Amino acid sequence: MRKLIFFLVLIVFLVGLFACLHYKKVELRDFLSLIWFVPLTIFALFQEDFKNYLSAPKLKLEFKLEEPYCLKTQITQVLECQTRGIPSSTFERKVVFDAYYFRFRVRNIGKTQARLCECVAERLWINEGEGEWEEIKTFQAVNLNWSNAKSQDEFLNINPHSPGWFCDLVHTEQVGYQAVMHIDYKAPFPNSQYKVIKSNLKHKILVTVYSENAKPVSREFEIYHSGQWKAVSEEMFFKEVTIR
Repeated sequence: MRKLIFFLVLIVFLVGLFACLHYKKVELRDFLSLIWFVPLTIFALFQEDFKNYLSAPKLKLEFKLEEPYCLKTQITQVLECQTRGIPSSTFERKVVFDAYYFRFRVRNIGKTQARLCECVAERLWINEGEGEWEEIKTFQAVNLNWSNAKSQDEFLNINPHSPGWFCDLVHTEQVGYQAVMHIDYKAPFPNSQYKVIKSNLKHKILVTVYSENAKPVSREFEIYHSGQWKAVSEEMFFKEVTIR
């Protein structure tokens, strides 16, 4: 409806302008009033849209292959074990092992709060050498985990000029002297989903952050890891794992 009114106003303006130029009998004051008529009318019709545009949230993805984006931590896993010689006897055992998490930060550099933000891994490619990237057609878009132990929500609000939120991209677990890397999907995810970043094979993941009231922002992450585990972060980053 507003667009229709705008076009009607524009037509009236053009007809008036044509009359002014054709007959040349309009005073300067009336001519200037006619010139200002259209922009003032447009502003009156679309002032809410202008306000939303000027004060809209704006999301930004940040990543560096260093702390606090990438850090070493520990994972606790509860395993169900069975007492030797007693098949019917089971108990739970906690296993703690080291892991490296590789995360990106989502910040809001706009004017207002970005509501219901979610991080989605949308597409995946692999490259076995120096050839072309091959897209995994069976890869299904899925939400990534926010690095927030207090909340399991897929959607978070991000205030303007705040530190923002970290989101887990991949993590590497220690298995003996080897390292196994996983994409950090939001569980549950399809059993057929591609979830292990294989060693000595380049991977590229397209991540998009969506919000209820902000424009989506995307970034491609190229990932490579050797499969070797190093206990020191400085030896693990760049040498055994590269992400850019």
